Amino acid sequence: MVMKYAFLVSGIVEILGGFVFYFYPELMFGIDLTGVHKLYGLAALVIGSVCIFSFQHYENNRFFKKVFLVFMGFHAALAMLCFGMPISILTLKIEATLTHLLCFVVFFTTYMKDVKPEKKS
Repeated sequence: MVMKYAFLVSGIVEILGGFVFYFYPELMFGIDLTGVHKLYGLAALVIGSVCIFSFQHYENNRFFKKVFLVFMGFHAALAMLCFGMPISILTLKIEATLTHLLCFVVFFTTYMKDVKPEKKS
């Protein structure tokens, strides 16, 4: 049941990040991306919405565990990508890396707390 709240945390982070990317890209980037920031902002809003809907309709079954693992991998991959970006492109490199790394840690710890061996029939 703790996994449900990791979806909420991830959803809030992604929606806030999506708004920042869409409306205030100059806070994140030091270069002109000519509209690419709007595409990523919309994608982050959609990902955040999926997390919020997963929180609202969470059931403890295999489907939601797989969705959970997808989002856990997403945050790990995004943390590595942000870390690898040059500071000239992503001005808040460390902040973005730590935010997604924190989301990954939240997902990982809650997943490990909720893992139970499957019963063989």
